[in-house]
Amino acid sequence: LDDILRTSGDIFLAMTIGCARCHDHKIDPIPTKDYYSMLSFFANVSPHGKGKTNLVKVQGSKGNSQFSNQFEKWSRREKDLQRQINSFEEKFLVKLNQDLLLEKSSKIRNKPVVLLSDARAGGSSWNYSTEKPTDDWFEVGFDHSKWDSGKGGFGREGTPGSKVNTKWHTSGIWLRQNFRLAAIPKTLRVTLHHDEDVQVYLNGKLILERKGHVSKYETHDISKEASDALQTGKNVIAIHCQQTSGGQYVDLSMDSFDEAVDLAALIR
Repeated sequence: LDDILRTSGDIFLAMTIGCARCHDHKIDPIPTKDYYSMLSFFANVSPHGKGKTNLVKVQGSKGNSQFSNQFEKWSRREKDLQRQINSFEEKFLVKLNQDLLLEKSSKIRNKPVVLLSDARAGGSSWNYSTEKPTDDWFEVGFDHSKWDSGKGGFGREGTPGSKVNTKWHTSGIWLRQNFRLAAIPKTLRVTLHHDEDVQVYLNGKLILERKGHVSKYETHDISKEASDALQTGKNVIAIHCQQTSGGQYVDLSMDSFDEAVDLAALIR
């Protein structure tokens, strides 16, 4: 709430109200008492959320009736617009695929573009925690700057098929890594070794989950799962691996191949 009040004061009142949180303001005539009185106005403000999580119904019989009618109209309008968008996207993708097929011979990349390397190629540097973080640990905006850092793979020496660069002996480990894209790749793959259960998130979306353990690196095509999560610029991949007994290990590499589709250039 302090952040909300500070922002409101700075933007709308041009006053540094936040200074009165701990003591009477030394410049503006704002005592600490008035700071907390104003803060109370924001007590029931909904935090940031995804989708329609911040949609609040109007209380009261009259208000609820008006809200229901308006919400129904809005829902119909939303569905109609979504149908139009889906139709546009379908036509766009058909035309796009036709254009790409014509130019495929000149655009195919025979070698994959490595975005993240695994331990077999030296390993990428990851931020990691062996203590359970907050529930939003896999979101793009999560701050992992205070986590430890180390090179993949993570695990116990002697685990079949492993190449340990950073030792991990606890029951769980959480990993985060940033990478950047200049354009959206058509095909995206991850090569994963896990012992045991593992979940992989891309920009906050769960794109891959596997149970149990494997004894070697396995490659997975995640193009479909990642298509609506990838973005140009900064991307965040987050991994959680859980271990119960025996060996333990987790490591991941990521690469893209085939033509890369620069959507920004196509739209222009």
